Amino acid sequence: MRILICASLVFFLFLNNAVAADFPQAEISNSRVRARLYLPDSQNGYYRGTRFDWSGVIASLECDGHSYFGKWFERYDPKLHDAITGPVEEFFTNNAGLGYDEARPGGSFVKIGVGSLRKPEEPRYSSFNTYEIVDSGKWKVKKGIGLD
Repeated sequence: MRILICASLVFFLFLNNAVAADFPQAEISNSRVRARLYLPDSQNGYYRGTRFDWSGVIASLECDGHSYFGKWFERYDPKLHDAITGPVEEFFTNNAGLGYDEARPGGSFVKIGVGSLRKPEEPRYSSFNTYEIVDSGKWKVKKGIGLD
C-alpha cells in the first residue's frame, strides 16, 4: 500500500510539472539571476483571468541560490485570479477599466493588459469579478538577445 501511495505521489508531481511546461514561456538569465516568465496567450496562456496584466506573470525567479515566487496555491484554473505567481500588476482608471463608467451593461470597456471586457449589469466595477473577454487583442512576443 505504501508503495502505491508513493508511486501515485510521484506520478502527480510529474504530471504537475509536465502540465506547467506546456504553457508558452521564456527564460532570461545572467550569471546570478534566472527567471522564467509565462507569456501572454489567450488560448494556452498560464493566466487568462481578467484582474491582472497577462504580460507580467513570473513563474519562477532564482538569485544566488534563493528561490522567489512559484506556485503557492492548490487549485489551478487559468481564469482564477488567485492562480497567479510573481509580482503581477492590476491597472485601473478611476478604480475601474478604461470606459467602464461610460459603457452600458452589455457594452465593453478596456482592462489594460487583458483586453476588451463585457460590462455586466452590476452596481460598480469589482476587480474580484471575472468578466467576459470580448477581445484579448493581439499579443506579439519576441524572444532573443539584444532585441531593438
